[in-house]
Amino acid sequence: MLVKEKGVVMLLRFTFKNYKSFCDEAVLDLTASSITEHKDSLINVNNIGILPIAAVFGANGSGKSNLFEALVTMCNEVNGYQSKNEGHSFINPYFFDDKFKNAPSEFEVCIYSKKNNKEFRYGFSRTTNEVLEEWLFSKTFSKTPSVKEKCIFYRSSDSSIETDLVNSNELEEINFVSTVTTKNELIITNIGKRNKCKYSFIYYWFVEYLLGANFSNLNENNSYKDQNLLKMLYDDKKWLKLVENIITLVDPSILGLVIKKELDSKMNNYYVIYSKHKKESNDIIAVPFSTESCGTKKMLFLSFGLLYSLKYGNPCIIDELDSKLHPLLLRYIVRMFADKSTNTGGGQLIFSSHNLVCLDSSDLRRDEIWFVEKNDQKSTIFSLYDFKEETIRKDLDFGKHYLNGRFGAVPFDDEV
Repeated sequence: MLVKEKGVVMLLRFTFKNYKSFCDEAVLDLTASSITEHKDSLINVNNIGILPIAAVFGANGSGKSNLFEALVTMCNEVNGYQSKNEGHSFINPYFFDDKFKNAPSEFEVCIYSKKNNKEFRYGFSRTTNEVLEEWLFSKTFSKTPSVKEKCIFYRSSDSSIETDLVNSNELEEINFVSTVTTKNELIITNIGKRNKCKYSFIYYWFVEYLLGANFSNLNENNSYKDQNLLKMLYDDKKWLKLVENIITLVDPSILGLVIKKELDSKMNNYYVIYSKHKKESNDIIAVPFSTESCGTKKMLFLSFGLLYSLKYGNPCIIDELDSKLHPLLLRYIVRMFADKSTNTGGGQLIFSSHNLVCLDSSDLRRDEIWFVEKNDQKSTIFSLYDFKEETIRKDLDFGKHYLNGRFGAVPFDDEV
């Protein structure tokens, strides 16, 4: 079940390497820099600013989706899923250099836990066949750089365990779990599934707390059939009303939503959604939601994740958020996360897009704008903040200069 405590866990950094088109280390950092624009939008914890938004831009085939898939892969590995394609894991190392094909891939997240007021750094290094290293460290979340990390556990290539834990119950649990974890499993997976120590929340953050979606598949329009979503909306009329508000914003001709519990041919319950429209006679008619546009059907699935993130602080991670959406609706979504009156839970929106309507200083901070670029088959990620401040004014037309190739990450070298 999703956590329902506002701002309980936030993403600070995601780091990975040797995954698909990323052979060198790539870092997506959601801690705010010292720049002053849109300061009111920051999520402030212990006088540290955390970004509510990270917008990723880049050319087709640059590796934007690989960035999002890397985080999904980390989630799947923590969950303990087995890949049907790989046979062992979801690891997919850089393909175009033989020295990387058999080298381990590495993934790491830094997250902030409100309950503990600590920063946790969890990661692992593995091949398709075995885990070589795994680690979990914690420290007080502070601006002081000298704050020392505590080693919850470090698993080395020979499966030996190091730890700074002194609590006998925690120490006993870590040592026991390490003995029953195979070379192809992660310790954190078994810690989470046993749920007998406080560090199991790391596992649940990956498998339940991250809200992700991929709309790169233009034929993906069956999310309106999601039974879990429909049942939740059927049972909770307050959430249904919130989703209705988003749907009617997308299509004003829709007057509301109706969810009915019906029986299938085997007499099992299932849920069907209908949209209410006005006929020429002014009578109200409920029509199957399947008849609505692809963009409207997408927003049904998307709106719940967005609203949940805004209320409870779940990171919402969406590849190709702009797919099938009007540019002004994309801007509306981004501004909901930037506005604390709507982002009451401290939610974070991490998305990729080709639409430049939000690539503007009026919507995003420079450290919230990220570019993915591919050269010689290798993808890299960098922030607009990485450019020298004296050359990138905060009032610059970011979108125009991006299209002109000033920041790279475009398909052509010439001006367009």
